[in-house]
Formats: sequence, C-alpha cells, structure tokens
Amino acid sequence: MTFHSNFQLVLYCSYFLLFCFSKAFAQDINLCKKDEISIGWLPFEPFMEGDITEKPTGLDIQLIDKVFTEARCHYKFIYLPWKRSIHEIRYGRLDMIALASITEERREFANFSVPYRFEQMRLMVRKEDKNKWHITTLKDIARLQMRVAVHLGAFYGKDFERLKESDATFADILFTTTDDSTRLRMLQYDRIDAVLHDKTFLESRVKKMGLEGRFIFLDYPVNDDSIHFMFSKASIPIEDVERINKAIFKVGKTKFYYDLYHYSLNRILEKRP
Repeated sequence: MTFHSNFQLVLYCSYFLLFCFSKAFAQDINLCKKDEISIGWLPFEPFMEGDITEKPTGLDIQLIDKVFTEARCHYKFIYLPWKRSIHEIRYGRLDMIALASITEERREFANFSVPYRFEQMRLMVRKEDKNKWHITTLKDIARLQMRVAVHLGAFYGKDFERLKESDATFADILFTTTDDSTRLRMLQYDRIDAVLHDKTFLESRVKKMGLEGRFIFLDYPVNDDSIHFMFSKASIPIEDVERINKAIFKVGKTKFYYDLYHYSLNRILEKRP
C-alpha cells in the first residue's frame, strides 16, 4: 500500500469518526429552554410500570422517551403519588406529568400539550352483580346507592365533578383511596359495589393481581376523553411546550405510535373542540 493510499485511509477514517462524533454530540444538545425537565410518574400499567428503585417502563414511558428525543429535550423521571404530583406542578417543584385531563382548576397553574392518548372511565363490578346495576346516567349511581371507589385526585369528567359538588347523596357513596389494589380487594370482598377508573388500567391491574374472570365492566360510559402532558406554568416556558407538541405530532404519525396504542393520533385530534 502506498503512502498516498495510507493517507487517504486515515483521512476517510478521520471524516467518519468526526461525523459520528458530530451526530452524537448534536443528538445530546438540549434544545429546550429548561435544562432538564422533571417528569412525575407512578405505577399505572400498562402505561407506566416499575418502582422507585428503577427507571419506569410502559407504553406512555416509551412515548415520552420517543417524544423528548425527537424534541431534543433533556428529562428525568421522579416517582411521586398522583395527588402529590399535581401539588408539585402547581408550585413549579415538578415540571411535568402525563396521564392528565384538562380541568379549569388545573389551567390556573398548568399548560397542556396536545392530546396524546384516549382514556375510557368505566364502572367495574363483580361478575355476578352485572344484572343488579342498571346504570344509564350518573344519577342512577346515587339513586341505587351504589358504593363506588375512586382514586384521590383523579378526574372522571365534568358531569361527574358537577354532580359530586351538587348532590350530597352522590358524594356520600364515593369511597376515595390512593391505592388501586386496595380498591379491587374491597370490590372482591363486597365492601364496595364498583371501582371507577380507566378501563385499560383496570384490565391490566386485575390480571396482575390474578383476579381474571371475577369482574365485568358496565356498558355505561362514565367519561371518554383525551389525555395530555401537563406542564407547570411556574417552571416550563411555553416555548418548550410548543416544541414538545411538535414532537408529539411527528411521533404520532409513525408506526411506532400505532404499535403502542393501536390507533392513530389523528383519531384523537379530530375529536378536539
């Protein structure tokens, strides 16, 4: 091999290494104004799974990874209970949570991304009690004195919130807890009549607890809604929210997104007011 050939080989290798380094360096640059966005999470399978000692996994975690990589924004996950997460968002001590519904109260201290996924709030009852409950409106729950367990701080729709505020009978039959497994055990042992929560989550938790076949969902749709990333107004510039929104749109058009949720993002966006 000649000196000229050796020189060309060294030159080509140098260009290749420089290209790889430049690409890696470019991908590591943070383009968000916030140096590192803290994201609260809690077990909510199949969307978020794991414990405090490890990085979370799950469908929404995978989406967050993909969206923030596309937006080129640095981030970290912090394990927090749901109610505590909302409190920390209010005061800017936490930057973001997923799984969030838009409410007027939350709009006072938070900005929201475009919707990224559907949720379906449904009543789950013991299988043998399905024909006992003829629920076609929320008022039927109060009229039939159905004991319903709900999660502290969760949003079950505007109609649900209005009725809870205006009807003392309705409010009195709601059992509020923070532990999802506890609610299912209460249902199993007839201490309550129904659990109200996201249908996909309840299906997953029932399977995880080995309780398949014991419960069934009522047909009445308590609330169908899109959900969002929720950002603290106190800590996240609106420019970062806009950057992440663009990344959601882009990722939402990919096969990766469809494989996660088995529907297209456009299906959600078309339902926006």
